[in-house]
Amino acid sequence: MQPSAFSLETVTHQMLDPTQIIQQYLQDMHTGCLIIKGESVSWFVLLDFGQLMYITHSVEPIDRLDNQLRRLSRRIPAVSADVRTHIRLSLEPTKDPSSPVRPDIKGISLLTQEALLSEKEICALLLEMSREALESLLLSQEHTYTFVETQSPFYIGQPIDFGALVLECRQRITAWQSFAPLLWSPYQRPYLFSQSQSNQLTPERQTQLGKLLKGFSFRHLAILLDQDELKLIKSLYPLITDKAILLRDPQPPYDALPNFLNLPAPDNTSSANIPVSPLLESGNTLDSLPQASSETQTYRVACIDDSPAMLQTIEQFLGKENLSLFLINESVKALIEVMRIKPDLILLDVGMPKVDGYELCRLLRKHTLFKATPIIMVTGNTGLIDRARAKLVGATDYMTKPFTQNELLKMVFRYLS
Repeated sequence: MQPSAFSLETVTHQMLDPTQIIQQYLQDMHTGCLIIKGESVSWFVLLDFGQLMYITHSVEPIDRLDNQLRRLSRRIPAVSADVRTHIRLSLEPTKDPSSPVRPDIKGISLLTQEALLSEKEICALLLEMSREALESLLLSQEHTYTFVETQSPFYIGQPIDFGALVLECRQRITAWQSFAPLLWSPYQRPYLFSQSQSNQLTPERQTQLGKLLKGFSFRHLAILLDQDELKLIKSLYPLITDKAILLRDPQPPYDALPNFLNLPAPDNTSSANIPVSPLLESGNTLDSLPQASSETQTYRVACIDDSPAMLQTIEQFLGKENLSLFLINESVKALIEVMRIKPDLILLDVGMPKVDGYELCRLLRKHTLFKATPIIMVTGNTGLIDRARAKLVGATDYMTKPFTQNELLKMVFRYLS
């Protein structure tokens, strides 16, 4: 279910309000993709005969799809870790940031084609991802618009009620602004201040929070805890104002997204008809946060790479986490070492002499101990052939060098949390 080739004839509009221009294309019964370009982010609005089918943007579409599938997996057993891995490995980030054929659209189409989700579940997934994208679009101040005629890739489910979606996003933005200026992006990263003397934290609660706040953004943390971001933030806000929790800026590329500091302070007139978020009306407290397990589990991670510099980088990125790292720099000895260690996760370089990563992965998968162990192939190759080869030898996932600390943490978070 791939999108058709798109027309090269486009019409561009300058400096118009995004909701007004989207509404105009809906009223004119267009079919295609409205591309809205900001300074460093593009948004893609898919229309089918004047009906809104989906909204997405250019920042980490595969990661955002995986996050929503992870949330769905708690309620839908069919969305297993294997299914999520299958979807990720089947996708390749588009080389053209302006192309309306987005990898998340391909992924959702694949879920539909292979009947991995029901029509109702696909609709819920499209709505949630569209809400996330539209919320960021409403924070952007300057845009140009280009309409591209192309067939909608979604033939399943109900169209999205654009008016209701706009109202919900504006309601959430108003709620977000109540936490400004300390909080200004869902991708800020909360850390527990190790020397905090806050009277709001008992030693037991401090230990619990230390296990939860591992450097993930509010958005990623909400996925991990299966909570709404605003409810999570309201629970943590007293500790943020008390400086028991410190906030770090979003990691690239999420720092490119517009934030709440871009908006003027809300006035009573413009927000009078926007209801207060129910999440802010109820008395959410620190006690509403999920409890981390009282038993501390230390996961064993084997890192196999012939480059000492790469092993040092991995150790630096993961050294402060609750992990036991085992660094192996010889592929010939790696199989024996892995059998001795029995790791919970393996990071495996592809380009090693004598025995490369693909062969080592194949050998590991033959052993009964490692049939289900997550094996992450780490390589500088980005092609589909390399991803297909990794999948063929039994790799769980695929990570491209160079990677950031945030990308490595997200990969570990997927399989060890």
